[in-house]
Amino acid sequence: MTYEALAAGIPTITTPAAGSIVRDGVDGRIIPERDSNALAAAILEIVEDRKKRERMSHAARERAREFTLEKYGERLVGAFRAMV
Repeated sequence: MTYEALAAGIPTITTPAAGSIVRDGVDGRIIPERDSNALAAAILEIVEDRKKRERMSHAARERAREFTLEKYGERLVGAFRAMV
């Protein structure tokens, strides 16, 4: 769902367990797991700060472009070549 949210331009709030897709403060927020206070604060931050939300939304769409099938194929080929 993280990829889909980014592609839709939705600033994403996630935890480190989701991997390195979302960049904290750029296209979303990364908060500690099971921290309801951090979750509430991140939601308020994004909802209340319209300019930040718009910047994150734009950055989210741009970030999603890095995760197309073509880009995945390029990274996969690069990884195989690095192994040789």
